[in-house]
Amino acid sequence: MYDEYKEMKIRLSLYEADFDINQKSGLLNMIDLYGELATKPYHDLANAIEQWIFKYADANLLQYIQDKKSNIYSKLIDIIRRKLESK
Repeated sequence: MYDEYKEMKIRLSLYEADFDINQKSGLLNMIDLYGELATKPYHDLANAIEQWIFKYADANLLQYIQDKKSNIYSKLIDIIRRKLESK
């Protein structure tokens, strides 16, 4: 399990670095990783992604997540909706 955690943590770090170069790509990769984390006990990584999404997500990312048609992403959808409604 440790190796899996380490690999996912490294991937998140790479996506965070990618964000500095290509914001959309970095966020899309984080969202996909979040889906993989749904069945894992790595809550710190999921929480980190939720913070990124809250800070930078927009209506386009909301649509990307909704198009996945998976309950795994319901928390991210709620986070983005709250953000958009507060504008």
